[in-house]
Parts: sequence; C-alpha cells; structure tokens
Amino acid sequence: HPMDKRAPAPSLALLLVAALIATTRLGTARAHTATTHLPSSSSSSSSSSSSSSSSSSSSSSSSSSSSSSFSSPYRAHATMNSMYRKRPSDTRGHANHGWLDSFHTFSFAGYYDPKWNDYSVLRVLNEDYVAPGRGFGAHPHSNFEIFSYLLSGELTHKDSMSNVEVLKRGDVQFTSAGTGIVHAELNENKKTPVRFLQIWLQPYTSGLTPSYTTMSFTDEQKLNRLCQIISSSEGAAAALGIEDNGAEHPTVRVNQDVRVFASILQKGKQVELQLPKGRKVHVHSVGTLGSTKFAARVEGKGGAWSDTVNNGDGLFLDGAKSITFEGESETPCEFLVFDLPDE
Repeated sequence: HPMDKRAPAPSLALLLVAALIATTRLGTARAHTATTHLPSSSSSSSSSSSSSSSSSSSSSSSSSSSSSSFSSPYRAHATMNSMYRKRPSDTRGHANHGWLDSFHTFSFAGYYDPKWNDYSVLRVLNEDYVAPGRGFGAHPHSNFEIFSYLLSGELTHKDSMSNVEVLKRGDVQFTSAGTGIVHAELNENKKTPVRFLQIWLQPYTSGLTPSYTTMSFTDEQKLNRLCQIISSSEGAAAALGIEDNGAEHPTVRVNQDVRVFASILQKGKQVELQLPKGRKVHVHSVGTLGSTKFAARVEGKGGAWSDTVNNGDGLFLDGAKSITFEGESETPCEFLVFDLPDE
C-alpha cells in the first residue's frame, strides 16, 4: 500500500478477525529490518473497516551518517574506549512521509545502518510526529514488547484485544505482542499533531500470551528525580532468575530484564542512578525542553566521562557503576534512561 493512502479507521470487529490471521501467519519476529515494515497511513475520519495488512514504506528513508567509521563528535570517546558512545540527534535515520515525520535511533523500515541495529534488547526507538486526522492503520505484531511514551497531542489506540482509549502526555502505553496482535494508532484530533516515542524491546522468550496496559506519570513525578516507569514482570524475573526490580509506586511490567526511568531536570538540579555490575545503559534526550549534562563512572576503568545531551541525542554506556545528570539549560530537560542487560 502507498504510504499516503487514506484508509478508513479500523473497526474492532476487523481487528479481532485480523488477530486470528496474525496468530497463524506470524512467526517469531527477528531483529532485522525485514520485520519493521511501516503500516500504511490511515485517515481517522471514517469508522468503517480498512485493510489490516502491513506494508513497506514507499518513501525513501535517509540517515545523516554516511561513513562506515565514527564520524560524529563522539569519535574521540569511541576511540579511547568503546564502552561509551554518543549519537547526536542529526545522525539518526529520518523519514518524512507527509502524514508521518519519524526519526530512527536504530535501523527501521527503509532506513538501515549496520552500526545501529539494536542495543542489548532495545530494538526500536522512533520519535514520531503524526499529522492531524492521520495515523497508523491496523497492522500486526508478534514477539515484541512495544510501548509508547506520549509527549504531546492525543493518540487513539485500538487493538484486537478490544482495547480502545485516547492517550495524552504522560501516558505510557504498553503492548506485549506475544503470539500475535493487531492494533491501530491514530491521531483523531483534526487540528493538533501527536508526538510520541515508539519503543520496542525483545522479550525474554517468544510465544507469550498477549497483554495490554497503560499507566500515567505526571511531570511532577519526574521533576528533578528519576521516576521509574518500566520494570520486569514476575514471569520474566522468575524465568531469568532476577530479583524484583520495580519501584515503590506502580510501574509498567515488561517481559524482560529492563528498567526505564523518566526525568525532567531544572537547571542546577542533579539526579544519580546507581547500577548493578555488568549493565548497559541508553540515555535518550526527549528534546521537549532543554539540555542536560551527564557524568558517568565506569567500573574497572578508573575513569569517568562527562558530556552534554541535547534534544534528540542518545548516549550508550557499557559497564557504568553510576551516572549523574545535571540540568544545565534555562528550560528543563526531559530524558529517558534505559537500564538493560549485557547481551
């Protein structure tokens, strides 16, 4: 299907039927670009059924990074020690389809970079802007843990598990695709674009029972602190032999050894994250507001790194013992921190 096809919004009945088809057709999802086709655009103005097929993008995606060697400002760090890398925002993959403007941290759909296929179990991190009245039509997924971090606007979710809801800033929407689901993500607002992060994690095993949940985390909960939003499910903890890594407050539970934190830092304020031995950490600056400075102490190396992350930048650290963040811009900085297994 062409990217800009104005298909009508899917009905729940179609989603349920498509789910049955998906469970029989979808094999185990593999972490390469062939599994990351972009669904055709859907207009949210009609309530009649639409095709639930997923299709590849007909528009070309491009990356600002054209060299096989490190050519970005983090070259010196990568040369000194591969345990630290920085990926500036303008080196991400980028595809503008009109109805969808998307920035890719990792290879996705028409964008492929062998240096940036994944990081630990983190497979997809897209920053998506969806135009008013448009959206992702009904399409299938299996064997991925998929969540959306809402930044602005409204996103209407419909799926084959009969879930229908409108998500707003602060909401974290999570789907464990497991044996197969079909869903649609639509911007039914006719005036305002929706902006969100689309994130995929590989589960600890395939063939899990699909599930869905949503939780909301306010700006106040994130202000000048690391607010945990993601932790491991009981099933994942038991299967992987890890302790419960949740917080005192409720968190979204995923089927993997992962923690995710969200923070909004004001100028001069600091937060610190202590890490178990042998972890990988990804820091993504959301780019909603300002910039932050970070310092990391890496185990066994006797040194530390210090750098600044701006809107859309990403950091990748292996084996850090602790990471300190300090707001340095006049406007607060929002960012996510992924605590990942060393795989």
